Amino acid sequence: MRTMYTYNYFFGIQHQLPGNMAIEANYVGSVGHKTYMGYDVNRFAGDLLSGTLHRLNPSFAAIEYGQARGSSFYNGGNVSLKKRYSSGLDLQAAYTYGKAIDDSSSFGLGLNIEDANNLRLSRGLADFDVRNKLALSLLYETPKLGSSRLTALLSKWEVGAVTILQSGRPFPVYCGSCDYNLDGTYYDYPNAPSFGGYKGGFSRQQYLSGIFPASAFPAPAPGHDGYLGRNMYFGPHYYNTNLNIVKRFPLPFLGEQGMLDFRTEFFNLFNTTNLDGVVGDVASGQFGQATTALGARNVQFGLKLAF
Repeated sequence: MRTMYTYNYFFGIQHQLPGNMAIEANYVGSVGHKTYMGYDVNRFAGDLLSGTLHRLNPSFAAIEYGQARGSSFYNGGNVSLKKRYSSGLDLQAAYTYGKAIDDSSSFGLGLNIEDANNLRLSRGLADFDVRNKLALSLLYETPKLGSSRLTALLSKWEVGAVTILQSGRPFPVYCGSCDYNLDGTYYDYPNAPSFGGYKGGFSRQQYLSGIFPASAFPAPAPGHDGYLGRNMYFGPHYYNTNLNIVKRFPLPFLGEQGMLDFRTEFFNLFNTTNLDGVVGDVASGQFGQATTALGARNVQFGLKLAF
């Protein structure tokens, strides 16, 4: 039995700065071998050129077979600046640049492998690849203003915020109802368009109306694999800020641990429209369009009693 295995490697440096600040830079990498993939292996390109599907073994139809043939790779670097908690403030900022590649980002049977005898066609950017990511976090506790009831109410509020800015994830362009290589299965890749691949950075309006037409992706010759790679285009970016505000009220009549927490949480504080779900099927009337959006602003309140 072939066993999946991975290598992980890391190198980092840190440097202390004045004012309870520290800067850190890291290189992170990993390699996975013999990852499991399940797909129909009883087929070959050009089988239907005669008009009849013969298959490698004509005694069987599709044979969904799991094999340890996949691989995955990740290389990335990150830089972070941290301010340790002092004077009521804790602050962190981190930027990551990375690249993830694999043969398939899913496990199990029924994977859409274009050519069972040429897995290199399926090697491309991982579905979860995020090339650039900036994360900011802040925690601030307002100072104590006095001893009166009013100043006590206005004192010691905790304000926390997390902001994430990241580039879009990749998506594939394929034909969900086409069998270009005539091996008896659909979801084949077309040929590359004249403008090439690895395109991103389209405007919001372009994602809504369609970033490119299906006619730009020509079909390969019958019985041949398309040479457009997997996950060659990038979806919309993602911008989001969450904010939480907490006030703790001591309740001495419940003992030393008596406390009532009042919490207000804002998800997607600026109500940013983050588009998602770009359709990559050239056979769809919505090809090239972002068809969904992530959650809008949401506000919730909570009370927690501790004793």
